Amino acid sequence: MSKTNSINMVFLLLVLCFSLLLSGCIKLSTVHKQQAYGSAVITETVDMNDLFVMAASYGSSYSTSQYGDAFKELCQNASNENPGLKCSYSLPGTLILEKTYKKEDAYYKFETQDNLFSKKYKLTIERIPLLFATTSSSMDSSSSSSSYYMKQYGFENGVLKLNDSTSITFAASYKLFNLKYEYSVTMPGTILKAEYAKNSSGSTATYNIVEMMENKRPIVIESEEMNWLVVGMLVFVVAVLVGLLAYVIFSAVKR
Repeated sequence: MSKTNSINMVFLLLVLCFSLLLSGCIKLSTVHKQQAYGSAVITETVDMNDLFVMAASYGSSYSTSQYGDAFKELCQNASNENPGLKCSYSLPGTLILEKTYKKEDAYYKFETQDNLFSKKYKLTIERIPLLFATTSSSMDSSSSSSSYYMKQYGFENGVLKLNDSTSITFAASYKLFNLKYEYSVTMPGTILKAEYAKNSSGSTATYNIVEMMENKRPIVIESEEMNWLVVGMLVFVVAVLVGLLAYVIFSAVKR
């Protein structure tokens, strides 16, 4: 299969899915691992297995190996055109994308507060750039069509807005057609506050993005961890003082 044909094959399947208002044939999930110094590793999984099952039911003649060739070329193009983007896949139709964001060019806001014995962190997310959308830009002849479909379904410029004026409208469409998108955040330290999270435990909180959009709610998470540097220094100082006191007492006794 040629490069152009394989890329177009995947693109046509994606267009078919978008044209059905993303009717449950794509499941999105993102894992956001936040670092204490501000950077974050974002891993996005696009589950299109149901889409390929649907394509087969409509008489698609493509084999699993042909899908593999298409995904391989898609990943190569996406990685070449988007430095820092890691792309992998598993058959029949799961795409896995990973990118590390630095604090200064991140789409989220990350704040820190140093206290004497602890550090507090606050993460705010109002929009989510979908790594999935960057694979569309690698389809040369089809990029304009891809952008059109992305915009029609709320992914303008590859960004999903959580608390925009249009969020409620798009969320209603997603919910009606059973689009599922979960966003899981792992914070440094223990989470103190994660309002509207689907579930929260320890350092991880998971959100239903469609519900967040439906209510125009940004993701806001607060966490805290011990300031071990300060604690270590304090322990050291106390140990030194105890040692000096013991030495003074021992010297006095010997006299």
